[in-house]
Amino acid sequence: MIEKKTVKSCKNCTITEVWVQVLGMPSEYKNDPTNPYPLFKNLQTALESDGHQLDKCTIKKTDNPVLLNIQTGPHKISISNPFWNGEIIWKENNQKKILRVGHKFFALHALFDQNHPYINYDDSFNKTLCKVINYIDSSNIFDAIQITVRYVNVMTIGVNQEKKFDVGQYFNTNVSYKLNKRLLNTNFNFEFASSDKRNRIIGINTIIRGTAMNKVLNIVQTTGVSPLGQKTKLNDAIVFNEIKSIKEELKDVFFDTMTDTTKNKIMGVQYV
Repeated sequence: MIEKKTVKSCKNCTITEVWVQVLGMPSEYKNDPTNPYPLFKNLQTALESDGHQLDKCTIKKTDNPVLLNIQTGPHKISISNPFWNGEIIWKENNQKKILRVGHKFFALHALFDQNHPYINYDDSFNKTLCKVINYIDSSNIFDAIQITVRYVNVMTIGVNQEKKFDVGQYFNTNVSYKLNKRLLNTNFNFEFASSDKRNRIIGINTIIRGTAMNKVLNIVQTTGVSPLGQKTKLNDAIVFNEIKSIKEELKDVFFDTMTDTTKNKIMGVQYV
């Protein structure tokens, strides 16, 4: 039995985006005319007060989507699915951050490039996540019921002299393409049960695009979706622990999917 190695870091990090989305239970959407976007305004003010220069703050007009109308006597309640209606964009350490918030909805995206790469989870993402959630006024903290975490990796791979691209060289799956004509787009997807949590679903989505006759672009999206066992406040330690747990499993799944060629020659993986 071959002992599994634990990945510590990569010399050539291919991560271009990390995001976390937290949803609450569908519920009544109470639109206060005096403050129709409370969570958005709360976070906009907090970020500006903390000295962040916001590049963009936009409101997305919604029609207040209704999942169900409940009528009991003179009362009428409109139950709405979670949705976002406000977006804030800023930079930290020259890395782009995108915050989307709304009715029972919170999502933080962090984007990276070669000049300002992903370093590690704590410094590149978690510090900002904790800070932003702790900005939220108690009146705007909602009960979370589902967490989604996604990592996006992008790598460019050259084809051989025969213009043949063999997926099996780079991923632990067996598909190959002989590129007599330029490859425009193809993809493969896997979805399976978590080995850590009973209700967690892990997905791998790989999009393969031809960028030139001798190059292929691979976009790998590794996603974990985890319902919480009970309603939990957005700022509760349980939420942060669950996000970290999903992140750790996504890391294992991603590197299990990559061959030694990808890990060693493209990513420059360093082991513990």
